[in-house]
Amino acid sequence: RVGKSVEAPLAGRERSERERLAREMMTAVGLDPQQYYGRRPFQLSGGQCQRASIARALMTEPQLLVCDEPVSSLDVSIQAQIINLLREVQRTRGLAMLFISHDLAVVRHLCDRVAVMYLGRLCEVAPVDVLFAAPRHPYTRALLEAIPHFKTTEPDPAYATLLQKLLTAVRARDAANSNITKVMIMDELPKPRDTFMLNKGNYESKTDVKVTGAI
Repeated sequence: RVGKSVEAPLAGRERSERERLAREMMTAVGLDPQQYYGRRPFQLSGGQCQRASIARALMTEPQLLVCDEPVSSLDVSIQAQIINLLREVQRTRGLAMLFISHDLAVVRHLCDRVAVMYLGRLCEVAPVDVLFAAPRHPYTRALLEAIPHFKTTEPDPAYATLLQKLLTAVRARDAANSNITKVMIMDELPKPRDTFMLNKGNYESKTDVKVTGAI
């Protein structure tokens, strides 16, 4: 049942307390517990499932919420609702949020700071406004050029060619389930060690942060 799933992180507490807190959290994320507490997951829509997942992740009051592609499978209108909910949760609970996504338009709307990965390593890190206004790494620029109606500063025809190769590689990879993307572009972009990072080296570990929430 949905309610029992939301309760699960509090397995060590009294049953009545678990249910009370789960109902409160469901209400906080926009799921009416009177209507949805006893339902099974397959009876929920995609957006309702994400709301239930967010409620469950928040049950232990984490300081860091890890969101791995939380809106990628949702319709655009539902995506907006979940993004706004995450914004509200972040604001009201003072949460840090690690948002993992391939949708840079969503990243631009939701995030304060962006890290771009290429071949499994960080290639550029910057505040969101700086990265979108003046991307420094060629891979970042190619990704941004793929966003409809978005153009980076100082357009360069070479990036249009590179972008076309990226898109062709992605289509071929999806069709053949291969690693052709890496093969086609690895010789044309700087290797990960040739980074274009901003605020390089500012990655101190915070061992006192409680990382218990993930959706």
